Amino acid sequence: MKPYKIVCLSAVILLFICLCGHSISASPFSNQSHINVIPQPRQVVTSSKSPPCILNDEWTVFIESTADEPTRLAAELITKDLNEIWGLKVSILIDDKALASTEKSIILGIPKRDKKVDTIATRKAIALNHDLHPQGYKVSIAPDPPGHPVGDWPGPGKILLLANTSQGLFYAAQTFRQMITKDTANQIILPPVVIDDWPLFDYRGVQINITDNIKTGYLKNLIHLLSYYKMNVLSLGASSLTDEQITELTKESSAYQINLVGNISMIKPGNSHHICLDKERCGHLNKRPLGWTDSVLKEQRFLSRIPKTTIVMNPLLRNREQSPSGRCGTNTFEQNNTASISNYYEQIESFRREGLEQILCPRITINGDILPDIPAVHKNIYTASQAGLRHLDNNHSIMGLMLCGTLDKTTTFAETLIEPIIFTAECAWIPDRAPARMAWSGGDVDKFSSNLTHSLFGINGNEAVEITNLLSSCNQLVSGNNLSNLIFADPFQSEIHLDTPNFYGSLKKIKSLSEEAQKKIASLHEKAQRSKEVLDAWRYAASQWQAFAERFLAAREISDNYRYRFYNWKYTIELDPATDNCQTIIKDSEQAFDKTSQELNALEEEYKKLISQRYDTAEEKAVKPFETAKTIWQDKKKKVSEAIMSGNFPTPEELGISLAELPQRLVAPPIKPPSTEMDKTFTWWDKR
Repeated sequence: MKPYKIVCLSAVILLFICLCGHSISASPFSNQSHINVIPQPRQVVTSSKSPPCILNDEWTVFIESTADEPTRLAAELITKDLNEIWGLKVSILIDDKALASTEKSIILGIPKRDKKVDTIATRKAIALNHDLHPQGYKVSIAPDPPGHPVGDWPGPGKILLLANTSQGLFYAAQTFRQMITKDTANQIILPPVVIDDWPLFDYRGVQINITDNIKTGYLKNLIHLLSYYKMNVLSLGASSLTDEQITELTKESSAYQINLVGNISMIKPGNSHHICLDKERCGHLNKRPLGWTDSVLKEQRFLSRIPKTTIVMNPLLRNREQSPSGRCGTNTFEQNNTASISNYYEQIESFRREGLEQILCPRITINGDILPDIPAVHKNIYTASQAGLRHLDNNHSIMGLMLCGTLDKTTTFAETLIEPIIFTAECAWIPDRAPARMAWSGGDVDKFSSNLTHSLFGINGNEAVEITNLLSSCNQLVSGNNLSNLIFADPFQSEIHLDTPNFYGSLKKIKSLSEEAQKKIASLHEKAQRSKEVLDAWRYAASQWQAFAERFLAAREISDNYRYRFYNWKYTIELDPATDNCQTIIKDSEQAFDKTSQELNALEEEYKKLISQRYDTAEEKAVKPFETAKTIWQDKKKKVSEAIMSGNFPTPEELGISLAELPQRLVAPPIKPPSTEMDKTFTWWDKR
């Protein structure tokens, strides 16, 4: 054998021995791709030999005396969760001496600032990369490495949360909060892991247009929830916020590492001005103005006129096609967005060529107080994140990813957008891992499903995704049949059933889906450890559309029954109220009316409760649509009962309970109808 072959073979053998030896003698850790956290951390290593860490009242949360306000808030949030959600009695200590000597301690610190924390990390052989992303962090829930000198160091009872910045340490705390869970023995536990994590997009956020008179406390809760998922931008399209509210919300946002942004202006073709009526409240990020680019995308020759200080909001458009002139096609957005990653990549590139920094903005359409079309929204968020990822791979700068509501719609309950917001947090933090959790692409969604339920509600399982899927299916039926504006409409006067194939079949499906969703929500509500206010909003969404469907179905039943009796008694027999059992007939009619009235009353009470918790709105104004719908319904009930009792039987049209009919399909009824059988979809006029 030639000498160089011997050398090469020896090198291979030596490398194999080294690798094997490392796997045997090094700390017993192995790579793990998944833990119940959103966004999923970038690097997770789990101990193959260590049992879970059991938390109890003996544990203490420690910070050093040099800790700043964000560090103290992070420690307070961990302590609050352990005590209020998980039922422990844990306290915070700011004691540099006890920090080094106390076992069972959860330690938060920035090593380059907190010297005691740095010493502890060094003794545990935990290194923090000084070039780590400013929002990056490390979490170590692990035993000491083999051969560690114990001495006065109790090591294994210490959990470390480390970062180079206050923002990174705050995010370490959010990951820690989400990892806490219960085992089958009802013990509070943490997985034995070491996490190194950082985001790819610097800015991750949401833009929503809120209705007037919103309570400051409600917006603070939204800020807290966004920070829990490491989102750091919130843009509120609201004109009714007072200066005092803005000051208070800005302070709260800053504490929770969130940039609060006001109304984002529109960049118009032909000029470089942002159209914002209140200049003091125009949206800025890091003292730079933000601007929507919907209009200039149709007139790309004006892109060069946009000031380079502007951060452009780059919306994900629908069916964007390039014309020979280079102008974009339509910029309308719908849920069934078909914009490809390549097309959106080119749209991003058009701004990059002009030296403009940008935030990618997949849009979401809001149809009433119900969850959006989840698979469609996921696809849009994913499309934006992957187009941005391609630019990052080419060393191009993309500032961030924000989920944005349509410009002409407001949100009553932000909780209905929570699932898309959380998915945005996932895709913006680790866009290179998003495809594995795409439901619409046939990927494995079990991980995201279990993460969502665990992080949002503090329990294991897939219930949260099951509920959002049911409500999303309701949305598809509501949007597909243009029903969103009919929630309080008079079902007897609406003509929607004439233009919608299988309209009543769709209503029955909506009713079935919403009933199933309500059952699952009730079950999850009993088990949830946190975020029950989200379930309250989801329950209202399901109840709203169940009541809507049942009211339209009841209207059809009432109209058909009366029409049957009207033509039967009017043309074949004369009804004698003195001898015929009118009370039974009236009772049957009133029961149909009363059942729907009870549902409307219950829905109104649920709505008033939700509104009172979130808005400073006069009750009379808030419930006016309910009162109008109930008045119409009770008026119809009274007229039908009086008509039956009198024996006069006015026509359904005279009573106002006739379903709208297509004139060209009407057939004059014979004196004695050959059949009184009702058609499955429409009514008697289809029978000849």
